[in-house]
Amino acid sequence: MIRRNDELVLQHLEDVKIKFSEVEEPMSFTIEFIFRSNEYFFNKVLTKTYRMRSDPDDSDPFFSKGPEIIGSTGCEIYWKEGKNVTVKTTKLQKCEGRRSVSTTRKMPSCSFFTYFYPPDYPEGRVLDVATDYKLGYFFREVLVPKSVLFFTNEASGYKYESSDNEVQEAGGEEKKVEVMR
Repeated sequence: MIRRNDELVLQHLEDVKIKFSEVEEPMSFTIEFIFRSNEYFFNKVLTKTYRMRSDPDDSDPFFSKGPEIIGSTGCEIYWKEGKNVTVKTTKLQKCEGRRSVSTTRKMPSCSFFTYFYPPDYPEGRVLDVATDYKLGYFFREVLVPKSVLFFTNEASGYKYESSDNEVQEAGGEEKKVEVMR
């Protein structure tokens, strides 16, 4: 998911935190990516919140799988002029008679930062819902709690593999999915 342009932006990342909802609130967790001031966007913190359900299934309460993610909410990134890595600007030239007219067109570009798009973002969701939820789960359960191991490269051989059933449910291929590169 991380492209070369993303790496330049991610150099400004200072911390990643997971915040859980309070007991009286609906069950959720928020992933916070904290950045120092940079030339790419104005935000100091980019967030992604996942809502969860923990009620047992009424039809079979004894075989509940536990809490499950039921929705996510991203944040808007306030990009600085010409620095948005989630769009690619292309110049088009049209010939109209004897003169040519040039226009620019913005198209979505592959970027890690599309992960933060709200579900109703005009550019549309780039990640399918199952992949979005798996990334949230991966950040919450693996990457953030074991960040020191990844930082010291002790976890360099770690591979997060989903089961064949999870991959099929997500509509993916039947091979194992490697999340870490």
